[in-house]
Amino acid sequence: MLKKNISFTFVEKFFTSIVGALISLYFINYLGPSQYGIFTYLSSLVYLFGILTFPGINNIIIKHISQGKNSSYLISASFYLSLITSFVAFLMMLAFINIKDETLLIFAIFSSLTIFNTVSGVFKSYYNGIQQIDFLVKVNLVIFFIINSIKLIAVYLKFDFIFFFQLTLLETLLQIGLFGYFFFKENNLFVHRKIFKILKIITVEAFPLFLTSLVIMLYIRIDQVMIEYFVGFEQLGQYSASVRLVDMVYMFSPILLTSLYPFISKQYKQNKKVYVEYVKNFVYLFSYISIPIVLFTLFFSDELIDFIFSDKFIDASLILQVLILSTPFVFWNSLLYKVLIIENMMKINFYSSLASLSVNVILNYFLIPIYGAVGAAISTVISYGFFIFIIPFISSLRFYMVDIVKSILQPLILAIASLLLIFQLIEYMHVLILGVLFLAFYFLGTYIFYKFNFISLQLLNSYNIIKKGK
Repeated sequence: MLKKNISFTFVEKFFTSIVGALISLYFINYLGPSQYGIFTYLSSLVYLFGILTFPGINNIIIKHISQGKNSSYLISASFYLSLITSFVAFLMMLAFINIKDETLLIFAIFSSLTIFNTVSGVFKSYYNGIQQIDFLVKVNLVIFFIINSIKLIAVYLKFDFIFFFQLTLLETLLQIGLFGYFFFKENNLFVHRKIFKILKIITVEAFPLFLTSLVIMLYIRIDQVMIEYFVGFEQLGQYSASVRLVDMVYMFSPILLTSLYPFISKQYKQNKKVYVEYVKNFVYLFSYISIPIVLFTLFFSDELIDFIFSDKFIDASLILQVLILSTPFVFWNSLLYKVLIIENMMKINFYSSLASLSVNVILNYFLIPIYGAVGAAISTVISYGFFIFIIPFISSLRFYMVDIVKSILQPLILAIASLLLIFQLIEYMHVLILGVLFLAFYFLGTYIFYKFNFISLQLLNSYNIIKKGK
């Protein structure tokens, strides 16, 4: 059952991430920088005000239901809490938005209503708790297919901008409607004094997760809100387009780690020495994946932006060059986050994330007014790097930092050599063909290093771990 659930989740996440990212690039190109900046800004506000809906409560629901506790009163209490907090968040977001343009205000109202999507999270947590993952995946894929098919048709037929805000609201209604329909076919909500007691228990239990979610959600979206505040929607659109491209690279580390996390966690309990070696192996693997991506993007950012977007997004090239530098940090951080969970160091994770968030906000405050969206990109890279460097000094994970430094040299040499080999072909070939050739030379160099025993054993060991994990 566990392997089946992991497989279902992995396939869904991988499919929706890849297809969703490709559709979003088409969508961004259609809107252009200014309109996409507006869309991103309002989406970021929904995301930030969604903090008020106690996002950590879903994990508490899953934990209690999976442990066999009575779900009826728990789901009832969670549903009422989610409904009330969503309504409060909706009103607060409307009060926060200072938009005099009537059209933009209508956009904001549609966006604000999507906060109620947290209600569907309660139903999803119930099905997660009773291990009906296949049902969750099927419903999510149906909704994904409906919404993205409509989006593609709307872009092709050049629908008005406001339609896409209505579409996000439709997605929220489908989430609540479909999951609510199936839930209420077999269950009921209760109104009872016992619910107040349960509300108190779950809110107290969810509060540490709420604080962690608060930091993470601010970390992810605060830069976009600050860009709009200082330099406007146009630069926010350029920045968000670059972020979307970099996110397509970022997503591979959590997808890989999600499927292998139970395996690595098991080794920590059985043999800590073996567990440490596994962590080191994945540090090397992530270095070999991320560093060539960084170098290729640095040299071909103009060509990539020109190929993926129109010339309206040409300013995104420099932003992309800066943001891509964060890729190794994001890969290493995603592994480090799992390590901190496995070793029960969540307090260290929280305080380190809070410190990194503070660095990010302070740098944004000073750099965005001077350098615009590029300043936000610089702040992001520095704050990600700050997180990875501060952890080893406040925990027992000093080996992690040492292995990061050791893991950089070989992939860096291979990536530079591969770039030198394709430089002579730049004027004659498309950027996609150059990318394929670059990867071919890079993997050929890796194979040669392996044959002559130059390559690190950690990289080879990580490949064996992935085979075992599967």
